[in-house]
Amino acid sequence: MNRKDIIKLLTRENLIQPRLLLVEDCKFDTVLIKKAIEDFSPFTLIDTAQTRHEAHKMLKANSYDIMLLDLHLPDSNGIHDIHEYKLISKETNLIVITGNATQEVVSKSKLNGADGIIGKEALIQNNIDDAVLHFDAAISNAIMNIKKAANY
Repeated sequence: MNRKDIIKLLTRENLIQPRLLLVEDCKFDTVLIKKAIEDFSPFTLIDTAQTRHEAHKMLKANSYDIMLLDLHLPDSNGIHDIHEYKLISKETNLIVITGNATQEVVSKSKLNGADGIIGKEALIQNNIDDAVLHFDAAISNAIMNIKKAANY
């Protein structure tokens, strides 16, 4: 499913709104990432958390289709938190956002349960092909889950 198909689906009579949790402690990055998401998928409902503690509370209180996770939060255990988040919310597509997308970080993130990884520079700059690929897949999965839940 490409971006055009997703937008078409999102703007139908029965509006489907994927719910996303953005976990990022840098306010500047939060604004830029939210803007990139809103440009890509304007009907996505976006909640934000700045700490691991806030993210835990929000995951327990709400159902999210997608979680974008910065690994370097003030109260974070980094890559090891991924497994914990996936235990709290198994159905949530967890995508790591990082400014340090080395092969080691990618491997360890996936090993701990991440569904994808996006470099922050890919989200913030104009070269968003990698970000679109992962976000497109996450949105598609989110829409399928919403359809299943609604018996669409």
